[in-house]
Amino acid sequence: MPDHLIKNMNINRLCTTLCIALLAIPTASCIRKTGSNVGSSSASPSPTVAEVTFDNQIPKRIGSVNDYANVFDDAATKRLETLAAGLLRNDEVEVAFLTIDSTGKETIADYSLAVARDWNLGVSNHRGMLLMLAIKDRQ
Repeated sequence: MPDHLIKNMNINRLCTTLCIALLAIPTASCIRKTGSNVGSSSASPSPTVAEVTFDNQIPKRIGSVNDYANVFDDAATKRLETLAAGLLRNDEVEVAFLTIDSTGKETIADYSLAVARDWNLGVSNHRGMLLMLAIKDRQ
């Protein structure tokens, strides 16, 4: 079978796997948690910045799941981390998830591209993917 057909089949399988995994996360896991960890003294793996815009900085990557908007519960975070690890191991695709409140004045396309470049997603083999949610934006 030609290489380009094999690559297309792998990409289709990747997209299908990701869509199924995201749909499998229960709705309750994706409802924004009440309260905020901003200013919290607890040692949490979640970032403490609620909103990141180009006016201050690109969010720091802390792993495969970067929940700056405090959207996912621990179980959903673990499932997404497992999914990302499996895609990297099985398909050599580096996946990162990012939630923020808003992209500020930037479009989500420009902002997500800047984040993916800053985080060097897929830099070694050009097989990187960023799934980003800007919770307060309506574009």
